[in-house]
Parts: sequence; C-alpha cells; structure tokens
Amino acid sequence: MAPPGDKKTINKRQNTIATFGVKGVCHALGAVGIANMWHVIFADTGIGLFLLPKC
Repeated sequence: MAPPGDKKTINKRQNTIATFGVKGVCHALGAVGIANMWHVIFADTGIGLFLLPKC
C-alpha cells in the first residue's frame, strides 16, 4: 500500500472524489426532474469508465 502523501494515493483520492461528485450531481438533477434518467445512466457509466481505470 502506498504512503498517504504518495502521488498515486493523491490521484486515486482525487479521481474517487470527482467520480462521486459527478454522480451525485447527475443523480440530484435526475431526482428533481431536470435531467432525463437516461442522461443520468450515461453520465454515471461514462464517468466510471473514464476516471476509475486511471486509479
């Protein structure tokens, strides 16, 4: 396991926070009816495929 200040650990933390942030915003927009549910699904899948493999 990498030490807490390691660059790889910081990148993982940033990618995880960005992933959950985008997912949270998309789900909130879908819940209030601004975004279509399909938009939420595509955004959720897209951000997962884009950021999480970089960890």
